[in-house]
Amino acid sequence: MISQAYIGSKYFINTNLVSVNEEKISETDSNATVLYEIFRVINGKPLFLSDHYSRLNTSYHQLYSKCSFTLTESDILKQIAILSHENKIYNSNIELSLICNSEGKYSYAMGFIKSNYPKPELYKTGVEVCLLHEERTNPNVKAKGLKVRDHANALITEKGVFEVLLVNNDGILTEGSRSNLFLVKGDTIYTATDERVLLGITRKHVSAIIEKLGYKTQKQLHYTELDNIEGAFLTGTSIGVLPICKIESISVNPNNEIVQHLVSQFKELENDISR
Repeated sequence: MISQAYIGSKYFINTNLVSVNEEKISETDSNATVLYEIFRVINGKPLFLSDHYSRLNTSYHQLYSKCSFTLTESDILKQIAILSHENKIYNSNIELSLICNSEGKYSYAMGFIKSNYPKPELYKTGVEVCLLHEERTNPNVKAKGLKVRDHANALITEKGVFEVLLVNNDGILTEGSRSNLFLVKGDTIYTATDERVLLGITRKHVSAIIEKLGYKTQKQLHYTELDNIEGAFLTGTSIGVLPICKIESISVNPNNEIVQHLVSQFKELENDISR
């Protein structure tokens, strides 16, 4: 059963537009895998839809290489337009869940979900995070029901932090439990290698901005080097580029020049797309 509570009055089960009061799509296979994407809609326009579709397609074929994925990007775009019109919602997140049985056959559900965006002041003051020495198996696949996410959520509640940063078995800082991570030391920006993390859509576009601006980059940083960093930020669909002010007991400057430059550059990109 898809547990996500949709908002508004309507959502899609496959090609059928149904009431949110109707029974949710169910997982008939005990070995079902739920792949999903969450994309942001601003002024009725989905941000980076092609990137989200490509990642969903890739995730599906990584797990079911011999199966055919027939849901098209055009199908999704048409259904988003219908959802916005029917629900009169033009600024929120949409979740698309793909429920796959053990043979790779799938159904899907898509609708608007409750969306929590950081308060504007947090882009200046930053957020607090803590560490969790765990890593996700098959990190390039975006799927539900992961134990590491449950452990991270429990830690977020226990410590009252915004996010948890994952540290792998080699001591490398990889990603947030629901975000990607960048660290700044001097004039160099660090982020984990692609194979170690979920290939975040916002991360992809921020990386392109970093390259365009000519900043130096390195591919990994050990958690024991955190005392030496001068800036840090998270990236994600709902948060954009969000500065970090504290990692465990280590204070970090949220107004680091490079961090704030990237905050503003990504916001400009979002504004350009949603016009």
